[in-house]
Amino acid sequence: MKSRHRSNQQKRSLVGACLAHALHDGYTDALYVFLPVWQAQFGLSYAALAIVRALYSGTMGGLQIPANRALRGLSPRAALILSTVLALTGLLIMASPFGFAGLCIGLVVAGVGSSIQHPCGSMLVTVSYGAASRHPLGIYNFSGDLGKAALPALVAVLLPTLGWQPVLGLMAVLGIALSVVLVPLVPAAPSPGPPRRRRLPARAAAASAF
Repeated sequence: MKSRHRSNQQKRSLVGACLAHALHDGYTDALYVFLPVWQAQFGLSYAALAIVRALYSGTMGGLQIPANRALRGLSPRAALILSTVLALTGLLIMASPFGFAGLCIGLVVAGVGSSIQHPCGSMLVTVSYGAASRHPLGIYNFSGDLGKAALPALVAVLLPTLGWQPVLGLMAVLGIALSVVLVPLVPAAPSPGPPRRRRLPARAAAASAF
């Protein structure tokens, strides 16, 4: 009975991590679709457009390790929901009538959110499955590829009809839906850290070296 409960929890955790990974990676690649629209909207040069794109990607990549350390005490559920709420908040800021400044601020906020998701999601899968995490991690990584394929394609279809601000709003709605879905899927208890190696006495350590 206990083994069956653990197996069910592992599957729920994997589903939750995969959904979060798919959405956040979809957000990341979907932003590429908006670049030509923003260039025309705000009269950006190619250099300025590259800087705008770097506001998101640089924040997301640069804050992954600090965010993982700062939020280590949070449960996987709280961390993934926080990451998603920050990301969708960034999208809403971008979609609001705050002009170019709002776009830049929104990209940074969304990047902060995705920086939390990446280490948290992979850690959730690793901790849930332990030594058997190799195959689940492969599924987790593949879910990100699905998000990268699906969401940019959806954005490309909707942009000509709805305009870029409503499309960003719809993307934010997906984040709200994911935040609700994560509640029953992801554990509320903090994940245990990696096992600590027991320090050996000096003599034992010296003997084990030979």
